[in-house]
Amino acid sequence: MYLNKIKIKFVDFWPGFNPTTDPVFGTFLQEHYEIEYQHVNPDVIIFSVFGNTHKIYAKKNIIKIFYTPENFLLHHYPALDGMLGWENVDRYSHGSITSFERIGSSNHRMPCYVRRFGFDLYDRIENNLPKTIQKKNFVYMQSACVEFRDIMVQELMEKFKIDCVGRCLNNTNINVKDKLEFIKDYNFVISFENSSTAGYSTEKLTDGFVSNTIPVYFGDPNVGKDFYDSSFVNYHSFDKKEEIYDRLNDLIKDDGKKLHMLQSTKIKNKDLFNGDLFLKFIKNIIK
Repeated sequence: MYLNKIKIKFVDFWPGFNPTTDPVFGTFLQEHYEIEYQHVNPDVIIFSVFGNTHKIYAKKNIIKIFYTPENFLLHHYPALDGMLGWENVDRYSHGSITSFERIGSSNHRMPCYVRRFGFDLYDRIENNLPKTIQKKNFVYMQSACVEFRDIMVQELMEKFKIDCVGRCLNNTNINVKDKLEFIKDYNFVISFENSSTAGYSTEKLTDGFVSNTIPVYFGDPNVGKDFYDSSFVNYHSFDKKEEIYDRLNDLIKDDGKKLHMLQSTKIKNKDLFNGDLFLKFIKNIIK
């Protein structure tokens, strides 16, 4: 039974975004609401950061929800008038869905990997597929080059053989069509974010889990609150780079330790994958 019938319009999203087929805004919400998408007279506006269309709709006249997978605490976006932080999020919306935790506010924390793949990503991460050791160790796949990230990877390349198959630091002639299928043939995937901010993490970490590959992760310094350190190599758990290199060398030499890491429980913060909590947030905003 549907909770209600609602008319929702999505604006200021990235090109190609389709709310009707989105795992969360489409598939999941349609299980609970009868939804008319992109209605000319919407009840709810859900807006992202890539434009100013949402400003046509006054907050006093319509329910507005801000959604972004981006790091708006560090990068400037037009939807928020180029301002960093929460001030204009609060100014323009009744509630927000972001990667960040914000206690005592109408913000629901949803890292981009949950929105992108849906709440059943939990089962794909904690899968029962056979865990095997591969012949190749490290792979790095990145198309958006960021200087500090490239430098970090180059430092690793001085210690280990790394196949760089994306646009950044490419040292192969390999054309990758399916990232998840490709990286499963490696023991480790370099999973570095484009910035380091508490709470901000992307699918770079979870892609490794889904592919039964050990992520070597840098980005969210609080990632250990969401995932067990025993399931990946977390840069933020080490004081010195040499300690990271020693840990990687130890894993490379010991198939048993790699296998134990692959087989270990990954998810610590199960609330991230709890659709009921998201639905409760939506109910509280749309009432």
